[in-house]
Amino acid sequence: MLIPDTVRSLSVSAELVNYEDGQGSGMVAREWAASMIRRYKMSYVGPLDEGVRSELRALGPEFRPLFDMKESQLADWANETVRQLRIYPQIVTHDDLGWHIHYFEADTPLADRIRGSTAMAAMDVVQRSEARRLRVCTAEGCDNVFLDTTRNLSKIFCDPASCGNRMHGMRFRQRNRIREQQGPVQ
Repeated sequence: MLIPDTVRSLSVSAELVNYEDGQGSGMVAREWAASMIRRYKMSYVGPLDEGVRSELRALGPEFRPLFDMKESQLADWANETVRQLRIYPQIVTHDDLGWHIHYFEADTPLADRIRGSTAMAAMDVVQRSEARRLRVCTAEGCDNVFLDTTRNLSKIFCDPASCGNRMHGMRFRQRNRIREQQGPVQ
C-alpha cells in the first residue's frame, strides 16, 4: 500500500486534472483552492491571487499524462521534475498529519510545491511498482483521473456514486432491452 503522503499528493494532482472551470476564467476558483489547501492540510499560507490560481489551473494539463504513463515514463517525468526544482527535504509534523516530508522552503510558490510533491509521490509509486494505481475512469463519456487506493486494485470509476451508478444503470437497461428483444423464455 501507499504511504499517506503519496496518497495525499497524488489525490491533489488528480483533483487539479479533474477541475472543471465553469466560468472559463483560466484559473481555479479562490474558494476551491482554499478548500483544497484546507482538505489536504497544506502548509501554504500565501496569497491565492489570480497568478497563483492560474498556475494551479495549468497543473491540470501538466499532470493529466501521468495517469496514462508506464512506470519508466513516470520515473523519467519525476526525475526531470525534481531536477528542475530546488528541493530541500525536511521531516516535519503539523496539524494531525504526523511526521511527513516537506520538500521546499516556506516561500516556494504553491504550484512548485504541488509539482515537487507530485514528483516525489510518483517516485514512491514507481519504487513500489504501483504505477497501475494511477487510473482513468472507465465510464463512458468520462475522462476523469483518480488514484486507486483499494487493496485489490478494483476501482474502475472516478466516483462510484456518479459514474459507477450511471454505468450500472446503463448496463441494466441494455440487459432489459436484450431480454425484451429475445421475447419470453420457452
